[in-house]
Amino acid sequence: MPGSQMLQTYLRRFRERFEPALKTYLTLKIKDLRQIDPMAGTIASITRDFILQGGKRLRAALVAIGYRSIEGEEPDAILQPAIATELLHTFFLIHDDVIDRSSLRRNNPTVHQVFRRFFAD
Repeated sequence: MPGSQMLQTYLRRFRERFEPALKTYLTLKIKDLRQIDPMAGTIASITRDFILQGGKRLRAALVAIGYRSIEGEEPDAILQPAIATELLHTFFLIHDDVIDRSSLRRNNPTVHQVFRRFFAD
């Protein structure tokens, strides 16, 4: 199997494990935030929707690949730092969209545009 095909296979398999873990993590955090303040839960839900719209999850996968290159195996526990990396990257994208005054990301309204509409009502 050529190297690029091996990488694509690895990334697909990683995403199959990563996406449910990410969704579970976000769901639990939104639940926690709603208990503190319902508006915080709403803001987190809007952000969650953006995060789950897609993306290659390449940075998260690189965390797992880095761990695997040293330890030789990849436990499910690696998903937590991979999620943290994905969230950090996502917030960089949100910040970039604000700075660039972008209105679309991944063919959907940017997060700040969604917030603008939400709070305008």
